[in-house]
Amino acid sequence: MILFCLVAYYVYIIIAGPKLPPVPFGHPEFFVPTMDALSFHVVSQKFVVYGLSFSILWQLFELKKQKYIDLID
Repeated sequence: MILFCLVAYYVYIIIAGPKLPPVPFGHPEFFVPTMDALSFHVVSQKFVVYGLSFSILWQLFELKKQKYIDLID
């Protein structure tokens, strides 16, 4: 559930957060985003990646507790 909330929040950030250039560097509509906007997006991405990693580890340990899998022989 926590992972779902993190991903939903990140999608919200992509839609409503600070704007990033939607076109490649050489395009005439390209603009240089502010450092605050870039930092905000980078930190948000890190939260999602760490949340995903934590979620996978948690599921593995819960399955081990319930004897569905054997992590270490």
